[in-house]
Amino acid sequence: SLIDELFGHGMHGELVRRSAEVLKFMAETGCLSRDDLRDLWHCTRGKHEATVRVLYALITDLVSELRPSDRRFMFGLLAALPFDKWDEHIVNLVHDFTVKGMDADRRYKEDKERAKALAEEEGGDGAGGEGGSSAAGGSKDDADDDAAAKTPDAKWYGVELLWRFLQDDPKVSVRVELLDAAIEALVRLMSPKMSVARAGRRTDIMERCVTNLENGESVPQSLQLLQRVIATYPQTQKSWLFNRDKQNVWGIIEGFQNRRGRRLLDSFFTDVQRYHLMMRSRIEAERDMARAKAWRPEDGDGAGSPGAEAAAASVDADHIKMEGTRYTHLQQVEARLSFLQYVLLNSSVEMAAGDRDHVLVLWQCFVEEAFTSDSLDLALAWLGRAARPAGADGFVAFSEDVAKHICKRMCKWVESNAARMTPVGLRVFLQYILGQAQNARTLVVKVPPPPSEPGRMERQVSGESVSAAEVEPTEDDV
Repeated sequence: SLIDELFGHGMHGELVRRSAEVLKFMAETGCLSRDDLRDLWHCTRGKHEATVRVLYALITDLVSELRPSDRRFMFGLLAALPFDKWDEHIVNLVHDFTVKGMDADRRYKEDKERAKALAEEEGGDGAGGEGGSSAAGGSKDDADDDAAAKTPDAKWYGVELLWRFLQDDPKVSVRVELLDAAIEALVRLMSPKMSVARAGRRTDIMERCVTNLENGESVPQSLQLLQRVIATYPQTQKSWLFNRDKQNVWGIIEGFQNRRGRRLLDSFFTDVQRYHLMMRSRIEAERDMARAKAWRPEDGDGAGSPGAEAAAASVDADHIKMEGTRYTHLQQVEARLSFLQYVLLNSSVEMAAGDRDHVLVLWQCFVEEAFTSDSLDLALAWLGRAARPAGADGFVAFSEDVAKHICKRMCKWVESNAARMTPVGLRVFLQYILGQAQNARTLVVKVPPPPSEPGRMERQVSGESVSAAEVEPTEDDV
């Protein structure tokens, strides 16, 4: 066939570029059969990366010239590619195909409506079609095109496909970087300028993300996608004035938070508890396996032997993944904390005094029972950011009562976990202490007694305000 001659063995990139107009002409005149489309798609497999990029660009250019039914057929070939064969170029192709396909379908629909209106004015039968009609375009072809254009799911092309790609699947291994690219592509399709958003598909995607959160499925990617889709709505400033318009960042978050029986933060912290328990079991299983591998006959039953315990301690919990998921433990924690910060700083939702159960879950799961020093630092750094404005347009995420509650827990925790304290933890600890001192207008700093004096000495610092410089501890104090 012509496709085999152009793109078969020994093809050249420049030939592919120059053949684009030939294929467009064939599509416009109805001379590009489905066998040709299938051959064209198969030619993209096993080629050099530079050649594949050129072929993908050619396919994208052809989308607008194909009949609606042929567009669906071509996209079906793309959708049939197994997810473990995907790369960044496929993600971009899915996005570009979707944009071109939806635009072509819109123009096809408008052309059909204009033709029908013109026929009614002339008193004849409605006829007409897109500039991709075949030369032999009969009623059956038109019927196929009309049916294809009206198919509910098919008209969104890659929206559903990208969503499925993002979901965890124990049978498919996908790099997190590729998931990030897919999230970016899907969010771009959710742009207010796109028909996807105007048709309410953003709401559908957000509802699916929240459902995943409630069910504990594909949570990190769902939270990232939910945050990014919410951000496609207009940004608003905090206001106490009544506003009927809920189609903004503030209103969307408030809407999810205020749903009866399905409050957003309740679902979020339930998931945090569920994930913590499951990951703890997973890490213990990994450590048990490490102990078993390190066992030697001279260790007896192996329980508590130095070699076995050293092997268990060497398990890198930060990079352990839950079975069937795609994110490491550190990435799981980071995704949850990032989403929580976004919600608290872009709405009136607060972890207020009445919601201390939320604070308790956060503290216990991410601080007191943190599995690694890196995940602990993530949580403590987050607590530091949450207790102060994030910037000129940010808001304090915690009420003063909650900050005081966390400060008390932090002081008690430091007493028994000084060995786990890192520079990040020390900075956040001092931040909370100084913050409470500024609010209470007093601070007691305990310092070790000089070698010549028994007992302890307390230095009272008081006044209208206390700055970090005024109570900066010396190296001996720390």
